[in-house]
Amino acid sequence: MIKKGKSYKCLPNGLLGTFTVGKVYTAPTDNHLRNDDGVSITICGKSCVYDWSGYFTEVESDKYKDVIAFMGTSVHLDEFGSGYLWGNQKDGSVQMLADFEIRGYGAIQNLFLNKKGKFKKDGEDNAAKFQDRMQEFIIEAINEKMDRER
Repeated sequence: MIKKGKSYKCLPNGLLGTFTVGKVYTAPTDNHLRNDDGVSITICGKSCVYDWSGYFTEVESDKYKDVIAFMGTSVHLDEFGSGYLWGNQKDGSVQMLADFEIRGYGAIQNLFLNKKGKFKKDGEDNAAKFQDRMQEFIIEAINEKMDRER
């Protein structure tokens, strides 16, 4: 159901050129969307000839707006290895968001063992680097999500 004031993105199956794929539209009333040219369609409801709701998806920026505001402009892990996740605030300050810990070394080290159950050459270093890469991946994903939702 299309809700008044919510934002919806047009999906690739489009509406015959009336709405642009990938563009976001805000509903002026329940079950209606209006494009930039002022063309309005009933998405679904009593006066609906065809249910167009499958052509749109709600934009999640409203869903996470308060979370992103709390987290700040981006996140990072501290440089000292304590595992704290920090939010970088607009005023330049930081705020601790979480105690962020990657799966224990005991599980990760098993990725770097030889057939005899002993560390491969440089296996210990590789396990530690793997943990670091995994943290970097998660932090980058959070920051990308925050950028996308703004």
